[in-house]
Formats: sequence, C-alpha cells, structure tokens
Amino acid sequence: MVPTLLGWMLLLMPVGWALQSALSLDDTQMLYEAGAFGVAAFVIMNVLLAVPPTVGVALGVEARRLDERRLGTIGVAANAVAAVWFVLGPVLAALFG
Repeated sequence: MVPTLLGWMLLLMPVGWALQSALSLDDTQMLYEAGAFGVAAFVIMNVLLAVPPTVGVALGVEARRLDERRLGTIGVAANAVAAVWFVLGPVLAALFG
C-alpha cells in the first residue's frame, strides 16, 4: 500500500489545487489559512490521504492473523510510518507552525 499512497497523492494533488483556487489562496498558502472552509478542506484532504495507509495496516493485521507474521509485521510497520509521516506531519505543522 505504500506505493499506492504515492499514486493516491498524485490523484489528490489536483483536488488540493482546485481547493486552493476555490478558496482564493496562492501557491504558498495552506488550506487552513482560509478560515472555516479552509480548515474543513484541510481535514477532508488529510482524511483522504489516510486511506491507503489505513488499508495497508488492516491488510497487514489480516496477514498476521493468517499466520504470515513476518510480512504482516513489515506491512503494518511500513504503513504506520507512512501514515505518521504523511498525515500527522501536516496536522502538527498546522497546529504548531
């Protein structure tokens, strides 16, 4: 699911650009800088960005349940790291940056 995350990000990029344009933001501004609608768009984009790692963790847990412990653990760990990096990073930047 980690490679799927990269493809998913490529699909979400035009959505983010469209949201920035609709909220009258320039390229250097973040969605959450546009008030309540911007915060809502930011939350929706982060939820959408969390879909592939969440599915990857679920598949890894299922693999562990089906006695494929090593690959399941690798899948859970890789997808958890991807979720933290790509989802929690922007949220922390919004809160503290």
